[in-house]
Amino acid sequence: MSNQISQYISELLASDGTGDYSCDMVSSSVHQVHAPIPTELFHELKALSAVYKRDSNCVAGDLLTIALKEALSSLPDKVRNNIRKAREEYEQDEVAHLMEAAEYDAGGT
Repeated sequence: MSNQISQYISELLASDGTGDYSCDMVSSSVHQVHAPIPTELFHELKALSAVYKRDSNCVAGDLLTIALKEALSSLPDKVRNNIRKAREEYEQDEVAHLMEAAEYDAGGT
């Protein structure tokens, strides 16, 4: 198990579940991801979340964030550069799409 995941689990174990815990699920700095996982792991996620009184989407997001960061950091530099370029293209397309949607036509010519 990675050090970051071990640290996350240690933080869960150290909490008694009585404190308020929430995560950012609506700001522009997050994106909701819908990903298939085996039913057995989904039930484990729900149970883990219930024991520590956390939203299962928050726990899943925390674990996925840690796993993605670790996976990306373990890739060779050439692959990371290709991913960076693909991300830049995706973000440029996203901005262009948002700009098109934000155009305002007052009806005048």
